Amino acid sequence: YTHGMGPALSNYCPGTEVTELWYGRIERFEPGALVLVAPQNLEEQWQGLHPWGSWVRVREQGVERVEERPDGWVIVRVR
Repeated sequence: YTHGMGPALSNYCPGTEVTELWYGRIERFEPGALVLVAPQNLEEQWQGLHPWGSWVRVREQGVERVEERPDGWVIVRVR
């Protein structure tokens, strides 16, 4: 799952299913799946819309932080 990185991930990770958070409301995330987002961007630009709501729901479901970049992008694994 990602927000805004779908085309890049599809190109660099061929054969990997990529779901963009802005396509629609996601109620439940697959356990073990990875989520790549920039949380600050979601909060500033997308609060109240599908991408932000999905980010809130995945954190409520439970995540384990895998990586955090200095530019704000994070990768989390869904529990």
